[in-house]
Amino acid sequence: MGWSFQEFLKDLFFLKGSLVWQIRQSFPKLPPSSVVIYDRILGRKNFFQKWVASYPSHAVRGGESLKSIDAFPQNIRKILKLTQDLEKPILVGVGGGSVGDFVGFCASVLRRGCPLIHIPSTWLSAIDSAHGGKTALNVDAKNQIGTFKKPLKVFLVRELLESQPERRAAEALGELLKMALLDGGGWFEKVRNALPEASSSFLLSRFLREAIQGKYRIIEKDYLEISGGRRVLNLGHTLGHVLEVSHSLPHGVAVYMGLWMSVEWSLQKKFLSQREYKKVRSFFQTRIFQKSFKEVQKRKLSPRKFLFLLGKDKKRVKGQKIDFVFLKGIGRPYRYAVSFLSLLKECQRQGWVKE
Repeated sequence: MGWSFQEFLKDLFFLKGSLVWQIRQSFPKLPPSSVVIYDRILGRKNFFQKWVASYPSHAVRGGESLKSIDAFPQNIRKILKLTQDLEKPILVGVGGGSVGDFVGFCASVLRRGCPLIHIPSTWLSAIDSAHGGKTALNVDAKNQIGTFKKPLKVFLVRELLESQPERRAAEALGELLKMALLDGGGWFEKVRNALPEASSSFLLSRFLREAIQGKYRIIEKDYLEISGGRRVLNLGHTLGHVLEVSHSLPHGVAVYMGLWMSVEWSLQKKFLSQREYKKVRSFFQTRIFQKSFKEVQKRKLSPRKFLFLLGKDKKRVKGQKIDFVFLKGIGRPYRYAVSFLSLLKECQRQGWVKE
C-alpha cells in the first residue's frame, strides 16, 4: 500500500468524530491534572459552581475581547501559574465560541501543545465551533491568527445547554440549518417539517447529533483545509461575517442572513432549481429570521463599508475575489471564486447594500 500524506495527516491530527464527542446529561469527571478555563457568567449557576470547585480554574470574560492579542499575555500568565506544578496539564474550556477559540489556542502553544477538552456552554458552540479543531485570536480583525488543535474530547452536557434562554437557541438556528442544507439526506426533510411549529431549543436538541455528524463528515475529508473541501462550511458566512461586524449581530443570526443571500444568488445564477428553492425557502419563515431581516434591511450598508469589511475576509483569493459557497441542491454545495464587484452588485440587488 502506498504512503498517503493526507492519510498521515488524518492519523496525526484527527480522531473519528464519534470517538471525540459525547452527549451526556451532566458534567463529566475530568482526568487528573485538568485545569478549567471558563466563562465567568457560568459562576451564577449552582450546578456549575459545585462541579468546577473540584478543579483548579480561571474565570474569563467571554466575547471577542477575550480573543484580542492584546489581552492574551495577561490571561496566559495566569494559566501558566495554574499549570506550573503539573507535569502534564490538560486545559478544559467551558464556554461559548470565544472561550473555545481562546482555550484551544492556549492548549496548542502551552508547552508546545498540551491536551484539550471542550465543554461548550452555548448551543452555537455545541453545534459548530467546538468541533473541527480550529483556534483563533484577533489581531485588528477577527480570527487573523490561529492554529489547528484537535480536542481530546468534546463533552456536550445537556444540563448546561438546556439551561440557556430560548433566545440563545434561536441565535444558533442558522448553523443548524446550514448543516441541514450542506448534509442533505433524510434529516433535512425532518428539520423542514418540524420548523414551522417547533421551538429553536427543541430543534437544536433533536437534531444536534445529525448536525455534528454532518460536520465531521466534511471535516474528515480535509481537516487542515489543504484540498479546500472543508471550505463549504463557509456557506452563508461571506455576508454573515460582514453583518456580524456592521450590525453587531450574534454569529448564528448573521449566518442565517447570509444563508438567505447565498440561496437567492444560487437561484439567480441558475445553480439551484426552482423546485429545490421552494424546499429551502421554508427555512426562512421563522420569527427570528424575519425580525432580524427587517432590522438589517432598515440599515443598509454603504458600498464603501461593505467592500472594506469584505476585504478582511479570510476566504479572499487572488486579487479582488472571494471563495463563495453556492448551492446546486440540497446536500450539494458548490464553491466558486466571485469578484468583489459582482458580490457587491448582488447584495445591492437583494437590498443588503445601498445603491
